[in-house]
Amino acid sequence: MSNKIILGVKNETINLLKSQILLEFSASVQYLNSSSWCEINGYLNSASFLKRQSDEERNHMLKIFQYLLDIGVQAEHPLNFEVENNFSSFRNVFQHAMNSESVVTNFVRNFADHCHEVSDYSTLKIINWFVEEQIEEEKTMQKILGFFDLLGEDKLSLYHVDLEIGKM
Repeated sequence: MSNKIILGVKNETINLLKSQILLEFSASVQYLNSSSWCEINGYLNSASFLKRQSDEERNHMLKIFQYLLDIGVQAEHPLNFEVENNFSSFRNVFQHAMNSESVVTNFVRNFADHCHEVSDYSTLKIINWFVEEQIEEEKTMQKILGFFDLLGEDKLSLYHVDLEIGKM
């Protein structure tokens, strides 16, 4: 692919934006599947929390989708991705979420580095929002994993973890 520029954005940057759409969409579906697992297993507060997370990730995807449209690039909805459906434990749901958020954080940071390198400050402005958002996402998942560490993983403790997540 050439270094064609669309409103100042290079093709390499456009490809990174499209990859970010895939990551955000995949995260949205992953959170939805995690929500389903929690609901079936009786963790209703966590199921609601994870549904909200799914909506938030979808909104992140739409933010990038719209940015592509704004710079004159036809945005495409990703179709090929894999997400986890089976979890070994309640804690594993959130450990998997933390791992997924870490992947997104690393991608976003590398994307910001790319924007600096190619002096694409308009895209960098969008990506900086995601950098800040990822700080919050990882902080939230760390807090939830801390509930498991603090309260334990017996049935009563898991009930209380679910209650705490419901307050978030």
